[in-house]
Amino acid sequence: MDGVAAAHGTTHEAIALAWSRQQRAVTSLIVGAQGVDQLDANLASLAITLSPSELALLGEAGALTLEYPGWMLAQSSAARADLLRTGEMPPCHRAS
Repeated sequence: MDGVAAAHGTTHEAIALAWSRQQRAVTSLIVGAQGVDQLDANLASLAITLSPSELALLGEAGALTLEYPGWMLAQSSAARADLLRTGEMPPCHRAS
């Protein structure tokens, strides 16, 4: 996040709000400010438009790792996709 904030000449907070604002699933942001300075800092994010590569970089940096059963479902779904595509089970799923 340091590089993105520096490229835009702004703070991490403004970048985080800009990233959140540019997410398809986000319809509104609620910010809290304890003073005018903090409100101004939050509003500064409205002037920032992140590029697709910056959005991807920040999204990857903040991505959560799958927990059980998520990782298991992703792994078995990949094996099922291979089976449907090729007609054969992947080597790691074949009975020995």
